[in-house]
Amino acid sequence: MRHYMSTAQAAEYLGITRDALHARIRVGEFEPPDVLIGDRFQGWSPETVEKFRQKQAGIGYFYDTQGLVTVITQIRTTAERIRTYGNHLGVAADGFTWTVPENLHVVAARLESSLRGRLALDAENAAVLAAVDTEVAAAWRSEEPPAKERADDQTVTRVDLTIDPVETFTATHATRQDRTAQLLTASQELAAVIWRLPKVFDNPVSRLSARAIAVEKSVIDNKLDKLTGPE
Repeated sequence: MRHYMSTAQAAEYLGITRDALHARIRVGEFEPPDVLIGDRFQGWSPETVEKFRQKQAGIGYFYDTQGLVTVITQIRTTAERIRTYGNHLGVAADGFTWTVPENLHVVAARLESSLRGRLALDAENAAVLAAVDTEVAAAWRSEEPPAKERADDQTVTRVDLTIDPVETFTATHATRQDRTAQLLTASQELAAVIWRLPKVFDNPVSRLSARAIAVEKSVIDNKLDKLTGPE
């Protein structure tokens, strides 16, 4: 059964009074509740409360799962755009269509791995909090806490994360003009990713990834300068 924290539990977890938390809720300075029951009860998942605590503490591990998934997919889509249109440009072969897509896919994989790690850690923390709450509730009712499961009885819990695959295409007969336009689009897409990334994933991996993407964007821009500059 899904566990949610009441206002009092969330306030205790954050180390503030319930009145202080109510004040933050009223002025919109706390996360929206994950569940509402009638017009009286509102609850937050342990993951939501923990993310708020980290954000307030300046730990720098905020993430927006769906937003980051969108960014990861965009990086991979841009990598394949470059693979499709980055050759047959009438310039000396320099490995552009191999190295830039490969480097972008490495960045996307690093971001995905970091996201999976955060999701798994938050799921484990939530499970621990739920177990502690069960024991506290049992003690409050003067009951024996439920027996802990043996290690071989414990089930594996799936962490929900879906990332759509990105397809690869070829464009053998595309004109140089079309290829140049597609590379310009790729550069613009990466600029948008660099701007968006810190807003959906704020941690050292995100900052490292943004710098790596900026390097690949500069490679694309240099290629465009050669294609569009004076002969």
